[in-house]
Amino acid sequence: MLIIAIADDLPNHFSRIEEAIQWVQGDYSIFVQKGRPAIAISSQWFIENINSQKITHTSKYNIDIVGRNKLVGISNAFKYLIEKIKT
Repeated sequence: MLIIAIADDLPNHFSRIEEAIQWVQGDYSIFVQKGRPAIAISSQWFIENINSQKITHTSKYNIDIVGRNKLVGISNAFKYLIEKIKT
């Protein structure tokens, strides 16, 4: 199975994961520009506040503001993705 198909299937297995808009300013975009697949991890809050937020790339941008349960959920999704790629 192609990596893209596996990634596209993630929302079917993880309720809080969804595909969102792609923005050129994302850290991942350099990979895409060089023809490499990339997955950006973001939040609904960031997507809704992308133009007005004052956290990203500042001293306020730190691990203390990240929900631990969200990290576990993302880790589980990546584990699933890697296991599917290996098969």
